[in-house]
Amino acid sequence: LEDEVTLDLRHDHSKYGMKMPEELEALLEQESEGARLFEALSDGKKRYIIHYVDSVKSSQLKIDRAIMLINNLKTMGDKFDFRHLLGMPPREE
Repeated sequence: LEDEVTLDLRHDHSKYGMKMPEELEALLEQESEGARLFEALSDGKKRYIIHYVDSVKSSQLKIDRAIMLINNLKTMGDKFDFRHLLGMPPREE
């Protein structure tokens, strides 16, 4: 198996390391508190939100996901919780 593979590596100059969905970008432009909370997150958590919003094809679903995530981020409190972010109930202890 002596197949030849060509690889082209390029530096990613985007702000978040991936393309921001238009729907999320538009929401953050209108939602100053949500934008402030989003920007305060770690880079990995920002990318998670971007990926979650962008992982559906429908623009309306992207809008719905962006609104849900930003609203949940605003009601989260001091400790970050992925379950709360995704609208899931807290774990029973």
